[in-house]
Order: sequence, then structure tokens, then C-alpha cells
Amino acid sequence: MPFLGLLVVLALLFLILRALLGLRLGLKPLALAVVLLLVVGSVGSSSKVGATGSKPDSCKQTYLYRFGFAWESRDRLEAQAQAAVKEGLPHGVSTFSRSSRPDAMRASLAEVEVYFRVIKTGRPFHYTVELPDPVTNEAASRFNRLFGRTR
Repeated sequence: MPFLGLLVVLALLFLILRALLGLRLGLKPLALAVVLLLVVGSVGSSSKVGATGSKPDSCKQTYLYRFGFAWESRDRLEAQAQAAVKEGLPHGVSTFSRSSRPDAMRASLAEVEVYFRVIKTGRPFHYTVELPDPVTNEAASRFNRLFGRTR
């Protein structure tokens, strides 16, 4: 928390002033100051909610990762989207917000959201990129280009 240091300084200042001046203020002014700092700190440090409905980790750019280097055909994306629907997920394909795999291609979450709806789907770091039903050649091509794939 960015205000933790300020909170400690405020508490020390309060204790020093109380000792030097012999004030018997009790802890109410300190408690009020702490609550005020916590409220101001939480309002000032809250992050904006994106189009996905979830808060980004911080101000850093968020990426989505999709495994494999090869261009994915419309048919392959459609088959995976249909399998997702059978599992109760949106018509789309899986991506992750973290990956250490060497075969992971990445795309900026913000760029993907320009063209597709991105939904946080339960499992840690798992997102579904929703595709049109049925998947069109144009959507498949755009999806592949976003993830840096070439034919």
C-alpha cells in the first residue's frame, strides 16, 4: 500500500507531539487520521475497470497468450469455440494472461478488445476470446494477426 509509509510517519509524529506537549488526546485523533488516510489511499489507487469487467493488475499493459506458432484455420477456431460452448463457456477460444511456455504467442488485451469480446472465465489467468458464431474467415484472420501469426 503506497500510504503505509505516510501512515507510519503520521503515527510517529502523533506520538512525538503527544510526548513533547504532554497532550492527553487519546487515540481518537490518530484513529480518525488513519481511517482518513486509508479511505483517500483506496480511492486514489483504485484502477479503472476495462471492457472485460475485470481490473487490470496495475498500470502495466496486460497481454493475452495463445499457444502455438502456426496460423489457426477458421475450421480449427470454430471447432474449439463449439467445444467451449459444450463446456458451458462462451463461443470462443482460450487464452491466458500469463505464460512461461516458449510456444506462446501474445497479443495486447486492449488490442484484442477492439475486435473481440474478452471474458474472464473462472480458472486463474484464463480468458475466453469470444468469436462470431459461426467463425468467419475475416474473424479467423484478424484473430491470427492479433497474435502475430502469419500464413
